Amino acid sequence: MITSGRHVISGLRGGWRVRMTGAHKATRVFPTREEAIAFARAETRREGGDLFIHNDDGTVDDVRTYERRVG
Repeated sequence: MITSGRHVISGLRGGWRVRMTGAHKATRVFPTREEAIAFARAETRREGGDLFIHNDDGTVDDVRTYERRVG
């Protein structure tokens, strides 16, 4: 069962933020989009959920769904 989601979004002051769906604060901030995606992908794969990867302008570039890893 998918229960959570993460978003990779452009930061207001530069960098890229990883934020949980519905959260106002970022989980972590990274200097590059690629680093943020790698972190968010690993966390989402571990816990299960949807990963929304946004462009600089805020539009969604890609959505990936991962089931929670068991064991």
